[in-house]
Amino acid sequence: MHRRLLVVSAALMCALVVFVAWVLCDLHDRSLPQELHPSVVVTVTLPDGMDDADTLRQLTELNRKLGLGLVKIVPDMERNTDAQVFVPLSGTTLQGLDAGAAIRRFGRIPDGRIADASRLASASAGGQYLICGRWNGSAHRGLDTWATDAGMRLDYGNDDLMGDLRMLLGQSSFRVAVGAAVALMAVLVLFWLSFKTRSD
Repeated sequence: MHRRLLVVSAALMCALVVFVAWVLCDLHDRSLPQELHPSVVVTVTLPDGMDDADTLRQLTELNRKLGLGLVKIVPDMERNTDAQVFVPLSGTTLQGLDAGAAIRRFGRIPDGRIADASRLASASAGGQYLICGRWNGSAHRGLDTWATDAGMRLDYGNDDLMGDLRMLLGQSSFRVAVGAAVALMAVLVLFWLSFKTRSD
């Protein structure tokens, strides 16, 4: 009997670890599609009245100059799905990924795809961009300086696994579920130790 309890406790622990790992990977891939190997995602907010075409032109020039490897994220309006379309700006090279290539996503996130720069002809310059190229202090400062001079706001999101874990632990429902599972495993282990002590 006590051996069965030990097996059940070990199985619950493994299931909990696998579940948490799956949730973390899902959250991480939602923020930063791992197949594109991005360093950070930046959200560009344009001031009212700013021309989208001119902003995209400036971003393209900055992308070439700094080697940022900018990839704009746009919704997949053509297929009317929740998938995302990733459009590399001119000057961005994605190894082994050409226009039309599928981008696999983790879990239940719909797979995305790569599109060429013509996809931006009618797109807003604002929104989210992945930085898949050089990202260091000078590149960061160059992008910030350009945005400040142009009157734009940039919001960075370099989500990492520890950040995702902290976000999960900030959810009371997640803490309760994990706490209940840990408490159950602790009870099973204590029961097994008690049984073992009496049998000795």
